[in-house]
Amino acid sequence: MGKNELLKKMKKNKKNNDQNKWGMAFYNFSLVKAKGIKPFKPVNDDYTVVTVPFPVGVNRMPDEKEGDTSYVVLVYVHYKLGVDGKENAICMAKTYGKKCPVCDYVKTHELDEETQKDLKPKERALYFLKEKGSDDVKFFQVSAPLFEHELGDAREAFAKSGECDPSPIYTEDGCYFTFTDTGVKGLQRFKNFIFKTKEKDLIKKVDKKITDQVFPLDEVLNLHAYDEIKKNMYFDMDELDDSETDENEEPLEAYVEHLPKEKKKKDKDKKKKKKNKDKD
Repeated sequence: MGKNELLKKMKKNKKNNDQNKWGMAFYNFSLVKAKGIKPFKPVNDDYTVVTVPFPVGVNRMPDEKEGDTSYVVLVYVHYKLGVDGKENAICMAKTYGKKCPVCDYVKTHELDEETQKDLKPKERALYFLKEKGSDDVKFFQVSAPLFEHELGDAREAFAKSGECDPSPIYTEDGCYFTFTDTGVKGLQRFKNFIFKTKEKDLIKKVDKKITDQVFPLDEVLNLHAYDEIKKNMYFDMDELDDSETDENEEPLEAYVEHLPKEKKKKDKDKKKKKKNKDKD
């Protein structure tokens, strides 16, 4: 397969992704939007919220059963995939204990430290949230270490204080919690997680018009078979056969840009040799 032919195929896949036909993002927001739920986008401010529980669906985590109730979906995601480095996919190994083509690629190739870091799966958390004073449920996807882990640490510390064991969930024994978004230039940072346990902040009665807005959140996840991810993501550059490449084709800059550094150097040296040969 020539590199220009590969680029055409990539662009076709990207168009399908934009239309949510294949879904090269790890979740499908159109399913959330179809329910009339808007995204929660905190920006440099204090927020008072509570997580809204939802029924567990078919894409449940290994330790859950369909029909259970949960308040968060935790998944591991590989980023910087695809020809433009802007695609992502769920790590099937870290999330579901199955084989993952990205992990296999990392294990079987000698990659520089930066590339290994780029391909390492990152943990993400998905929630339904309700802000205090609002009846609208919103969708929130965020770095798990920056939010869920901090929330858990705050809850544990609060419970050790002896006052109570707070629940950040919209149930009759739950309560609101506050946090501060201190992110700058699009980088999310959260701190000051505090549970609101005064009488006015406790969930005394669950409102059905709130709970009726949610659905199984795990069902927004885009899950694909091993070979499907491998075929469509094109991170496995060794599958390209240089013998099939037309020497008259223009170099595919986007393709070269996202190769591991050692392979970039080889391609650059090959191009330089060809240029010197043409001069001779």
